[in-house]
Amino acid sequence: MPDFSKRSYEKELMDLGQFNQKDFRKNLLELKLTNQYLGGHKATLKALKKILPKDKNKVIHIADVACGGGDAMLVMLRYLKSKEYKVKITGIDLNPVCINYAKETLTEFEGVSFIEKPYQLVNEDFDIITCSLFTHHLNEEQIQHYLTWANKHSSIGFIINDLHRHPLAYWSIKFISQIFPFSYLYKNDAPLSVLRSFTKEDWLNYAQQTSIALNIKWNWAFRYSVCHQKI
Repeated sequence: MPDFSKRSYEKELMDLGQFNQKDFRKNLLELKLTNQYLGGHKATLKALKKILPKDKNKVIHIADVACGGGDAMLVMLRYLKSKEYKVKITGIDLNPVCINYAKETLTEFEGVSFIEKPYQLVNEDFDIITCSLFTHHLNEEQIQHYLTWANKHSSIGFIINDLHRHPLAYWSIKFISQIFPFSYLYKNDAPLSVLRSFTKEDWLNYAQQTSIALNIKWNWAFRYSVCHQKI
C-alpha cells in the first residue's frame, strides 16, 4: 500500500530515459489526452484568465517550461487568439523529440518559438511562465529553485499545473491505465506521478521556504493550479 503522507522519489521511466522514440511519442499523445479529458488544460486556463492583463494591445510573451508535445501551448494560443490577445509563446524543453512533436502540433500558429535546453540555462525574461505536469519530476531543492527562477524571469507572474497526491487519484489512474491500451510508459509513470505529486500543505511549505506568495487552487480531476501574480 502506497504511503500518501509524503512524496515518493522513485524515478519514472521517462526520467530514466528507458524508452525509444516511437514509444515516447505515443506517451506524449497519451499525456495530451489525459490533460484534455481529465481537466489538466482547464486548470491552466482558469489560472491564466485571472492574471491576464486587460490591455490587449501589448504583445504577451508566454513561456511554457517542459512543453512536451506542445498541447498546453496549443490550448493557450487558441484561447488567447479567440479573445483577440496579441501573443507569442516559447516552448522550453531539453528533449529534441518533444520539441519536434510540439512543432508539428503548432503549425497553424505564428509567433511560436522553442528553446531546446534545460530551463536553468534560460536567461530570457517573459511576461508569463507556465508549466504542466513538470514539478513532480523535481525534488524539494529543485522545486525551490524553479519557483525562484520563474519568479525572477516573469514580469506578470507564473502558473504551475500539477497533480494532487491522493489515494483516489492514484487508484483511479492505475485502474484506467490497466483497462485501456496505454503504453508501458503510461502504465508505470501515470500512477507513480501521483505518488510524486503534492498536497496543498506541500505548496504552502514551498511558498514559505521561498518567500513567494502562491495562490493554490484545487481543480477537477485532482489537479492543483499554483499561481503567483505580480501585477
